[in-house]
Amino acid sequence: MIPVMTQEDLEAAIEKDGAVIGIVNSIEITAPIMVALGQSVTVTAFDRGVTLSTAPSFDANAIFEITIGELTLGDRRGVGVLTLEGKLDGSRTSSLVSVGLYGPGQSSIIMNDRVTIKNNSYLTGDGGGVFVIGSNASFTMNGGTICNNKANSSGGGVYIVGGSFTMKGGFIRGNNAVEGGGVSITGDGTFTMTGGTISGNKASNAAGVYISNSTLNITGGAIEINIADADGGGVYLAGTCPFFMNGGVIRGNTAKDGGGVHVFGGSFTMDNGTISGNIVNNCGGGIYVRSSVAFTMNGGAITGNTAGNSGGGVYAELMAIIIIPVFDRVTGNHAPPGTENNFDPPYP
Repeated sequence: MIPVMTQEDLEAAIEKDGAVIGIVNSIEITAPIMVALGQSVTVTAFDRGVTLSTAPSFDANAIFEITIGELTLGDRRGVGVLTLEGKLDGSRTSSLVSVGLYGPGQSSIIMNDRVTIKNNSYLTGDGGGVFVIGSNASFTMNGGTICNNKANSSGGGVYIVGGSFTMKGGFIRGNNAVEGGGVSITGDGTFTMTGGTISGNKASNAAGVYISNSTLNITGGAIEINIADADGGGVYLAGTCPFFMNGGVIRGNTAKDGGGVHVFGGSFTMDNGTISGNIVNNCGGGIYVRSSVAFTMNGGAITGNTAGNSGGGVYAELMAIIIIPVFDRVTGNHAPPGTENNFDPPYP
């Protein structure tokens, strides 16, 4: 492991392919740290908790920028927690980590345990914490925490355009945006969630996860206790976007419509997993399905959700396509509170 104490040390060490870099003390970053083309490097805390923070004059760039290469944050050989921290005063015009492809190669970031990305407010754009752009760009989250970040538009915690995001562990919590408080995926991107927790995020629409013209696969983990002012407390689908749920839980989220999932566009196929304990003021405590879009339920459970008006479990607009071969998987939902109501309109 290469110990570094200054930004100059970090810039020199990060040019060495395969380097494992240990940050010895906190550093105020005054210019973006660039991962060299084609390089693969690891940055971690050395033997104590340390912070890489943005200097007062450093507002328009990410702390780390990866164009073609791979950056791993966190390593078992390090002991302390590595924190990347921005500012919440509205002066920042960049994410804290930027992964973008401007060439034929791959660009990626891997985030492990004992890493925190926090307290960044992106005044003018998307992706308060992490921004990933390009069809060959990827973000893998094995652990750590992305928290208390804010985007003026979309993706308070994580914003993906055309790339891929795989979440295997860790926490995305307490972030804020207009849409996609926790995570936003657009532009033919892919989000695969096998573990971890997305919780306590806030947005006007899609407090937990926003998917637009992209693909969502959930086989594990939890999307819980997110709060939307309007639609989609847990997940919001827009445009052409297939959502496949084969495990995991979507629970305890709140919204006006679609507490667990709001299917505005695309399709939702549920083969396993649980949607429970979500609450809305109006319709669709568990799921809200817009006209001409499809929801197919082959397995799993939708239970214990509540709507203030109708459709405690599933609310379907006129011309929505609902296919539930075993409809008793939707049970114990209420609309209004105290009155059992699993489907509106009644199904089958």
